[in-house]
Amino acid sequence: MTPRLLVIGGGILGMMSASAAAKAGGFSEIIVTEQALGPSGASHYSGGVHFPYGRQDRTRSLTRKSAVALAAMAGSAVSGWCRPLAMRVVAGPGEAIDPAQFTGPLDPAEPDMGSLAPSFCDDTRFWSIAGAHVADVPALIAQLQLELVARIRVAHGLRCVRLRERGDGAEAEFATGEIISADVVILAAGPWIVEAPFLELTEAFSIRIKKVVALHLDRTSTLDDALIFMPRAEAFLLPQPAAGRWLFSYTSTDWDVRPETLACGLSRADLEAGRAVLERFCPGLGRDLTSGRVFCDAYSPSGAPVVARLAAQSCIILAGAANGSGYRFSPQIAREAVALAAENPTASTA
Repeated sequence: MTPRLLVIGGGILGMMSASAAAKAGGFSEIIVTEQALGPSGASHYSGGVHFPYGRQDRTRSLTRKSAVALAAMAGSAVSGWCRPLAMRVVAGPGEAIDPAQFTGPLDPAEPDMGSLAPSFCDDTRFWSIAGAHVADVPALIAQLQLELVARIRVAHGLRCVRLRERGDGAEAEFATGEIISADVVILAAGPWIVEAPFLELTEAFSIRIKKVVALHLDRTSTLDDALIFMPRAEAFLLPQPAAGRWLFSYTSTDWDVRPETLACGLSRADLEAGRAVLERFCPGLGRDLTSGRVFCDAYSPSGAPVVARLAAQSCIILAGAANGSGYRFSPQIAREAVALAAENPTASTA
């Protein structure tokens, strides 16, 4: 008997998992549930940046494999959700760059930084690297849903209030009262993974939720501007010419936040922290960071995404904790989750 698959979470990881399952075949039915109308979590706030980089072997492997899949998808797309980018890697005064952390060769580059050229410190060093792009993640999710309309069921507005294993399968109950039974579940709930009813199922993975902040830099950018990546600071400047600005993403240090508490927008501390990071590279530019976006994402202790059964013979598979890089890793995370979903866990542990 072919299994029935339930995917909880309609963001980029959930929809990529549904797409991978539909392509792989072998499932009698594929159901995706999303608590909002379309992506409302980390996928909604995502900058959609893909760059050829990873601090560890696992994330570099995910980057390489996902890059191939995303390129294939973009090559057949007609909606324009993806745009290639030139990319510059930046090292500030006294900083070192580890070429082994990149999935392609770094070539020394002249300090020609387009619209931001006058802003960088004189002793800043630059390298160029191929393989970067930017995606409209909500548009990609909408495209996937349209492509899969005949092969999957997507149910919006369904908030899961109970998830448990029963016999050889699992049962999910939603706030509407609907109960969906499935042979296997892919849990792709993003930062809600540590909320009820999922926390008691996933607490062994020690996942934590961290704030993710990206500020709007009020400087005009063009289609010729490059993505500027600052690996030691874990920050980047993304040109957004259609909006007449740049997006500056930096690493927040605010841990154990909750999605529902971030709806009030940016704080003064968010702006000040971002300005301090940018000023290290571009003195005087921090004052042009005046607005932006804030949300959160799930992070694992290892710094790499989690794709695993809840237990050795569990029919519930956790796919997430992408550490702020859900889009960049999504195709390969989805493939790994679907491969687990297609296995017989009893047979694999016999």
